[in-house]
Amino acid sequence: MNTCTGTTTTATANCFGPVGGTATGPSIMSVTVADGIATISWAATPGTVYVLQGKSDLHGGNWINLAGEVTANGTTASQSDAVDARGQCFYRVMVVR
Repeated sequence: MNTCTGTTTTATANCFGPVGGTATGPSIMSVTVADGIATISWAATPGTVYVLQGKSDLHGGNWINLAGEVTANGTTASQSDAVDARGQCFYRVMVVR
């Protein structure tokens, strides 16, 4: 969890398979916040297309796609999100194809 000027940012990964087992889905590696922009980076498979999703309430509400799809060019991928008055945002990464 990163805290920056009163804004809390938490990242979760969308994993396939049981917790504690071998995850084959993306795994968020880092979330950095600078100048009002959160950059979320995850372990990726080259050529795979991902979408970053976010929501402000982990226990309710819907996950919302943030910006467009990301096609991985290497073993990591990232996308940015503007940090605003939401106060906190939870992130997850989904494999599109």
